[in-house]
Amino acid sequence: EFPAHTVARESGPAEVAQWRDIQRANENLLDPFLNAEWAQIVAAERADARTAIVEDGGKVVAFLSIQKCDPFTCMGLGSPVADYEGLIALPGADVPYALFPRAFGVDRIDFGHLPLELPQNQGVVRVQETVMVSDIDKWETFRAGLTNKNSSNFRNMGRYRNKMETEKGALEFRSYVKDQEALEKMFEWKSAQYVSTGQPDILARPWIRAVHQRVHDFEGEDFGGVMFTVRAGGEVAAAMLGLRNKTKLHAWMIAYNPDYAKY
Repeated sequence: EFPAHTVARESGPAEVAQWRDIQRANENLLDPFLNAEWAQIVAAERADARTAIVEDGGKVVAFLSIQKCDPFTCMGLGSPVADYEGLIALPGADVPYALFPRAFGVDRIDFGHLPLELPQNQGVVRVQETVMVSDIDKWETFRAGLTNKNSSNFRNMGRYRNKMETEKGALEFRSYVKDQEALEKMFEWKSAQYVSTGQPDILARPWIRAVHQRVHDFEGEDFGGVMFTVRAGGEVAAAMLGLRNKTKLHAWMIAYNPDYAKY
């Protein structure tokens, strides 16, 4: 039992600053998917989104956001498109996950991807690890490292690029842009990829597409959506939608024109 911890109300604008302070105090929680803005974006598209606030002695020490699946089960907010879910808690708060099913009126909460560092809770199982890419000073350094590992794909990249430019036109890479045309193309290509590989087309769910659109459009000091695009002869050839905050850039959805697959 943790009598000092009580689940209070749902979060609103007044709690965003407290959320941000807790997040910044715990370096393991600095991913954009753990920002309050992400929770607000999803909540704008899902009526079943809920956020619990945990208080200890009148001080807010944690937040947890979920979405309901059925009368018995919740999932992490934004599932299945949230790459990170879980508790936003002050270091040392040690808030047990067991506190929340009762608070939300369900038997259990299913999470897809929890942060690496967790309070000492039982029953948490790792299903996937994250790959992080550190800052590299220049492309040549990156390419040399891969070449040393005998990566044939990267050894041939220059040849593919030259062939693409010759046949399709000059290449243009743009970063940190808002590009509605590229976003629509990305939706089209990704849906086709899901169908061709026998996977459920999650973009057919209106709320998921709407969340991607909201992320693309959002631009704030602490959170925003960013597009990276490659054009060939002025035509969109590939695109990536990511999320960013002040310290992290998180790659999210990537797709390319299948007509360019040979490159």
